[in-house]
Amino acid sequence: MYSPFSGVEVTGWILPLLGFTAGATSGFWGVGGGWVITPALFILGLPMNLAIGTSLSFIYAQGIISSLKHKEMGNVNFPVGFLILIGMLPSVELGVRTVDFLTRKGNVDLFLGYFYIFFLFLIFLLTFKESYKAKKRKEEKTFSLKDRCFLLRMPPILKFSGEEYSLWSILITGILGGFFSGLLGIGGGILYLPLMIYFLGLPTKTAVGTSLFNIVLAGAYGTFSHAYQGNVDLIYGLLLLFGGVIGARLGALATKYTTGANIRFLFSLGVGATCLAILLKMLQVFWASFSLIMGVAGGMSIVVIYYLIKGKYGKGLHKLG
Repeated sequence: MYSPFSGVEVTGWILPLLGFTAGATSGFWGVGGGWVITPALFILGLPMNLAIGTSLSFIYAQGIISSLKHKEMGNVNFPVGFLILIGMLPSVELGVRTVDFLTRKGNVDLFLGYFYIFFLFLIFLLTFKESYKAKKRKEEKTFSLKDRCFLLRMPPILKFSGEEYSLWSILITGILGGFFSGLLGIGGGILYLPLMIYFLGLPTKTAVGTSLFNIVLAGAYGTFSHAYQGNVDLIYGLLLLFGGVIGARLGALATKYTTGANIRFLFSLGVGATCLAILLKMLQVFWASFSLIMGVAGGMSIVVIYYLIKGKYGKGLHKLG
């Protein structure tokens, strides 16, 4: 299917399937799906600025579906989410303007491609090491930097749901997540999830739901900004959303039937594989790169379905919760 918005032709069935797999991982990990959509669109031939803008439009729409389901399960900390918004909004705009600046300079694909690789690799190292140890110890709770870093305990101290949080640590989370949302088209979730777990000390499943809540807030502003800059392919965005709505709700339901350590471990593997896929793309190994990113997303969709069946939810799947 050819789109006049990007001037690129893509096989039509790929986009709804990609949307479903990204939606499933979004609901399961709270990362928005941009970690799959942005590199996949880039690999399929869209310029990086259009891949980022279209990814954010998809993230915003399916993020609403996922976050509503997590709200039903009590996995959203709304006070923390709203405070993160304060630091998020201005930093999203900074990220969007950075993309626009690089596009005018003609360096957007090269710079953002290699920066994406470096960014994902660091997250992979952190989450893989911690979650692997947690799985071996069969521990649900992970370590939190707020107990070890003075900055993350600086007053004013706020108390929500029986837990104490420094206002500064919440604002830092919003600033970092918002900037990378606008810069890389990842919805911020790929950074929000580890920040909420390791900086703020939120339980993993609460971090997933709260991350999705913030993705919706950031995605609305980021999508509007990118659309204003002409960075959104409307046709491909709608095709992605067609499959994403179903996948997002199933992914959110699957978190009921596994542990926080398993969620973090699978998250780390997905991030590491995506990092390798982008590197292969930069090295012009197109089909290996595309096969890897689709394999990761498809594999996680199978894992989501497995947890649903394992949790004896199979008979109620037709009701979608």
